[in-house]
Amino acid sequence: MKLYELTETYSELLNLDLEEHDLSIVLDSLQGTVAEKAEGILMVMKTLEAEQDAYTKEIARLNDLKSKAKKKVDSMKDYLSYNLQQMNINKLDTPLFKLSFRKSESLVIDEINEVPDFFKTIEHSVKIDKNNLKAHIKTTNGGVSGCHIETKQNLQIK
Repeated sequence: MKLYELTETYSELLNLDLEEHDLSIVLDSLQGTVAEKAEGILMVMKTLEAEQDAYTKEIARLNDLKSKAKKKVDSMKDYLSYNLQQMNINKLDTPLFKLSFRKSESLVIDEINEVPDFFKTIEHSVKIDKNNLKAHIKTTNGGVSGCHIETKQNLQIK
């Protein structure tokens, strides 16, 4: 008998006009069955809680492996990029991959206190509007104290 069926039976028994002695015998037998059902449900709950803990630990383990794999990929990409640049190879086609470099620019803040306040946004910490500052440096062909534009070579893998 399922737990919800026991609940229905229990309610029906309370509505019947039974002798107190007969009712107590039937209710005692039902309570034993209810306890067994509740214990079974609690055992399943404990098993599921243990599974949750195992999944949490497995997620942490897999995230660690993912992080290590990413570091290896980044290291290998840096290694490949460095060696291709040392050999002055800007483009390479293989049967499976095409490698090429593209130029990109990124703003490097040398001294944040020397950057004019106009380019700063004050929040909980000082944040510089790098796009605006970079555009200003490019359009005026002049330097802004505390920063410079650095040209990089980024390896593209397709």
